[in-house]
Amino acid sequence: MQDRATHSDLLRQRDLARSEQASRDDELLALHRAVVATLVQATDATDILAKARLRVAMWRERQLCDPLYVEQWQALLALDPDALAAAVLAPTPNGRAIRQNSPFGFLVGRLLP
Repeated sequence: MQDRATHSDLLRQRDLARSEQASRDDELLALHRAVVATLVQATDATDILAKARLRVAMWRERQLCDPLYVEQWQALLALDPDALAAAVLAPTPNGRAIRQNSPFGFLVGRLLP
């Protein structure tokens, strides 16, 4: 009986963790949608991209992030805005992963309530 209760507890914990992860994914997607919209509309898009590139350079220099993400973000930040948007907003495992390791965190207070 205790094994069944433990198994049930584990399933609930797993479901809760999945729900929390989905919520974080939704928040990151909302941030990146706002980033993309800002890059398309903003007069300071060049400055925003420059700041993001500096963050990625800092990740590399200080080894703050997996080199795979550093390389991906360097490549993404070199793309035109439409290609950057497509990659960053992709509903794929890689799209979700790069949103979790984003150099646009400095825009959270500016773009999201």
